[in-house]
Amino acid sequence: MKKIQYEIIGMSFPVSLAYTFSNASPGTFSIAEKPGVYYTVRVIAVNSNGIVSLPSTFPTPRSANIVVTTYDVTPTGMKFSWDPDPSAASYTITVYYGTSFPFYTSNGSVAGTFSNVTSPFSFNYTPVPSDYYTATIAVVDSNGYEGPANIYNYTITTVGRGQIGHGGNYGNTFNFPTGIVLLPDGNTIICEPFTKALHIISPSGVASCFAGGYTNGDDLDGVGLYSGFRFPWAICYDPVSSNLFVYDTWIYSSSIRIVSYPGAVVTTLVGNGHGSGGLGQGCSGMTMGPPGNLIISGNNSEGVIRNITYPDGVVTILAGNLGATNYQDGTGTDAHFALPNGIAYDPVASNVYVADHSCIRVIYYPTATVTTLAGIGTGAAPTWYGYQDGTGSNALFNTIQGLARNPYTGDLFAVDQQNFRIRRITSDGVVTTIAGDGNSVSTDGTEFSAQFFNPAALSLYAVDYTHYTIVVSETDGQNINSALRKIQVVPKGFATVAPNTVVINSVTESGITATWTGDIGASSYTVHVYYDASSTVTVESTELLPAFTIPFSFIGNYTLPFISISNYYYAITVTAYDSSGGYSLPSALSSPVQAP
Repeated sequence: MKKIQYEIIGMSFPVSLAYTFSNASPGTFSIAEKPGVYYTVRVIAVNSNGIVSLPSTFPTPRSANIVVTTYDVTPTGMKFSWDPDPSAASYTITVYYGTSFPFYTSNGSVAGTFSNVTSPFSFNYTPVPSDYYTATIAVVDSNGYEGPANIYNYTITTVGRGQIGHGGNYGNTFNFPTGIVLLPDGNTIICEPFTKALHIISPSGVASCFAGGYTNGDDLDGVGLYSGFRFPWAICYDPVSSNLFVYDTWIYSSSIRIVSYPGAVVTTLVGNGHGSGGLGQGCSGMTMGPPGNLIISGNNSEGVIRNITYPDGVVTILAGNLGATNYQDGTGTDAHFALPNGIAYDPVASNVYVADHSCIRVIYYPTATVTTLAGIGTGAAPTWYGYQDGTGSNALFNTIQGLARNPYTGDLFAVDQQNFRIRRITSDGVVTTIAGDGNSVSTDGTEFSAQFFNPAALSLYAVDYTHYTIVVSETDGQNINSALRKIQVVPKGFATVAPNTVVINSVTESGITATWTGDIGASSYTVHVYYDASSTVTVESTELLPAFTIPFSFIGNYTLPFISISNYYYAITVTAYDSSGGYSLPSALSSPVQAP
């Protein structure tokens, strides 16, 4: 026998071809496996005359779609439980720790590796209070093959649903939300073309009118509710100027509006006598490009991507041939787009990513060279659209709408509308599904237990490499099922480090104001308050009950309301909790402060 050819099959189940290794020698080999993917392998023997044998049979595919249900770090050890995987005979757990966050398995230290375990599993270990801990859980099948370890948890919840009227605060209900942007402070701004207004939604889901709704379709510059939009459809945010940019259209008259944040001062950049160059008849998506540039995708009948300079408002065509709505890679006007929609920009690689119906296109901004990253844009229907995870042209989409990019990882996230799923696309074109099961129903849940009804726009805000939030709009012509859905992403099984630098700033008759260093992995905190008549306050002193539960905040400055006892001394400890229920060791007790 002269050589052996290994074929690695993966990305979803049923599986598809991912890698082929020719001229391989017998023995072992390795590849970089992706999380959330099924893998198996077959071997084909080739003799010296080039005659190929029948392929070997497939071993059982191995997956990494493990949902961790409990993960606790206590002073005496760790405990895990997770939902079973149907292909698993056993599992392998590797526990990592690091002194700062984020850390990864490549640079973290290993606290322990445990093979042939099943759920639930616990072991004795003494965690260091100042360290971060995480763990990976890998599937081992009946043949002894170990799959890739789990990485992320995706939790999908509904922020609001239904119809909202013109202006004012109408609660967390929405009327056909199209454009959407998630801001660094946790607020979300949406375009509601039929109410002719922008609405703001707080992190707790309370909605109110942010700008517009004052006139019945007039593009009036002004402030807040005393401004007007015709048909606001798409939106993006510039963190440098703290401005929102809105594509405002009606029939053949379009404009780009600038809305300051948080001041809500509305002005016009392009259109109605401002700027130069044509905006066309519509816009499906927009993003901030290189400094001083805004990039928008034309509507379905135009097939072009436009560039708008800021603040002078000069409009030019970056790529695409006006009216040539088909697929063709090329440069400038030699490139064609079929149904351009969502759009995102990578400032590091100078790439513009465009959701083009059944594929993801890439425009290299300096030269306007257009290529296809993932999906298929040519061929007779239905071969070029469908649903399949995979790499490059092995992946299939059906009507990609919203598109956003994680600035830390470089991953793209797309709304695959007619597949009713949210897809992740890596920079090398690997496509996986992160949420949705393909049914057009709006149901909360985790990963593949969640369902989406007619998902449309999408926005993302990342805290770091592994903690980010995605907001998806669902649109319904009857407004019954219009909604905003939030996808909260954290590392699976991540347990938080104890908060530090806990300081009581003041004690008054009505409570305590305290500050501590926030833990980037925390979703909430529990604060325990202890008090004593003397300045010697310990955790054995009287505790104020119940304890305070504080939502996660980047600031870490909180007020704890209660009626204090005059001249008594107060001290606190803070415990951090992650979104899966894991919790840290409590912080050191703060220095006591006396009440007046």
